[in-house]
Amino acid sequence: MLMTVKQFGDNLASRDNGATLRKMILAEIKSDEHSCITIDFKDVNSVSSSFADEAFGKIAEEIGFNNFKQRTTFSNVNKINSTVILNAIVARSSLQRKT
Repeated sequence: MLMTVKQFGDNLASRDNGATLRKMILAEIKSDEHSCITIDFKDVNSVSSSFADEAFGKIAEEIGFNNFKQRTTFSNVNKINSTVILNAIVARSSLQRKT
């Protein structure tokens, strides 16, 4: 399944939008245990750490890093946004291991 994040704008900054995307992704993951979601960042200029944490960090925390990695792929992400997203996922995964 392809999920386009451009629908939230070209500068993704709010936790509210991140939460909406997270709910959409989790609904798809839970509806089909074998689905793989491609998250497309075409025409997205920037992603804030808040958006990335709310959308992707919390998913990784909820379903586990390895499961998140197996069930999602990212496309059309520039290097800066990729780093922001990865940092959010790693930070949440690190918190999960400490608790």
